[in-house]
Amino acid sequence: MAGGAQATTIYTYTGVNFDATPPWDESGGGTSPFTTAMSNSGSITLAIPLAPNLVHHNLLPSLESGSFTNGVHVFSHDDAYNPFFRMLVSTNANGAIVAWDIMLATHASIKFLGSCGKIGSAAATPMCEGRVDGNGNPDWTGEIYHGWGQSSQIGSWAAVPEPSTGLLVALGLTCLAAKGRRRNRS
Repeated sequence: MAGGAQATTIYTYTGVNFDATPPWDESGGGTSPFTTAMSNSGSITLAIPLAPNLVHHNLLPSLESGSFTNGVHVFSHDDAYNPFFRMLVSTNANGAIVAWDIMLATHASIKFLGSCGKIGSAAATPMCEGRVDGNGNPDWTGEIYHGWGQSSQIGSWAAVPEPSTGLLVALGLTCLAAKGRRRNRS
């Protein structure tokens, strides 16, 4: 890597399907575009891996790219109007995300996606207290005048290994297989 830059790290979020999607919208007519087969999901790429034991850490300064969807709309960091305006996380001793508060919205909040939660006994208080959808749901999404969807269960985060890590693992497994074949021949 040029200039001693560190490798990027990708974190993915997989939400739980919405368990509430009313068949109405705020204008008094129409049908919600959201269904119970949809959920919030997405990924972010950071300049450096998350450090251990972060508390309410703002990811926006280190965000290289990101994209989330609610099943109807895609919110991308690369859009002309960057919808990422709140991304706070807390991590455990291994640097895994254990608490988060993420909010994305288009201009004037016409479309929005929110996710917040706490996994297990995370030391950090959930950062989304008082900012959930009003019903205590960790994932919510919507489109003003066209309904919304929400989930009462939290999703999960995973770090995607860097390609070099995957190559090292594959190389190690190949070496072990070759060594096993040699033993079987003798």
